[in-house]
Amino acid sequence: MKISVIITAYNRKEYLTEAIDSVIASAKETGYGVEIIVSTNFHYDYPASNIKYLNVSKCTLGSQLAGAVSIATGDVLCFLDDDDLFMPEKLHIIGNLFEYYPEITYVRNQIIRKQGDEYSLPAYKPVVGSYPTAYLREEFKRMGGVSELLMANLSAISVRRQYYLNYVGVLSQIPAIPDEFSFYTQLNEDTVVASIAPRLTVYRLHESTSHPVGKQAQIDAIRLGIDSLRIQQKEFTNPDLKELIQKRIEVSERRIGAIE
Repeated sequence: MKISVIITAYNRKEYLTEAIDSVIASAKETGYGVEIIVSTNFHYDYPASNIKYLNVSKCTLGSQLAGAVSIATGDVLCFLDDDDLFMPEKLHIIGNLFEYYPEITYVRNQIIRKQGDEYSLPAYKPVVGSYPTAYLREEFKRMGGVSELLMANLSAISVRRQYYLNYVGVLSQIPAIPDEFSFYTQLNEDTVVASIAPRLTVYRLHESTSHPVGKQAQIDAIRLGIDSLRIQQKEFTNPDLKELIQKRIEVSERRIGAIE
């Protein structure tokens, strides 16, 4: 079992060293092979020889991730935004899940928030369990939409590479919401996804955290998400998933209306 950790950074380098430090510390806690891929649009050298670098210029987040996925060689892909961190036990727990439960193709772990030196827990109650995607599609149709608790925060998502590779072409087209995309790739298949209780990802809150400020910035961000959803709706083949994505688009459009 080999794990590829993909770290992306774009126009921001102040947190990157700490992010890589956290992955290396986590790799030392497991017997699984760990490959680190760092994709940036700026020059960066970390003092370790076992890191693959991918330099990108102007591109979308989706195409940046797609390039890194294409050169990854691990059985499992773990994603990490440059300003987030892995807990030391993350890679060992994730590796164990994928090794001993071959039916699982997607895992989302819980997060802990960090602002400055203070840590806090999210207010929501986590969803924990393993679910066949056929069941989830029916449950989401009954609910009238997809639960964000199973797909929020790319740094908390790990996937089995052999399934994800089927969708690299779609990933390269989307401008935003790669966490939702990663979950929808699973709903497009008949697999098993898991949401686990351990808080294995540190989500950092800071001034440059990518949350839009101001009415127009919020609207632009939502529209970018809608563009991504429309691309996925066109490319994915499962009719139930297409219907769920349409509901997601309608919710986003109502959000724009409420802001305006």
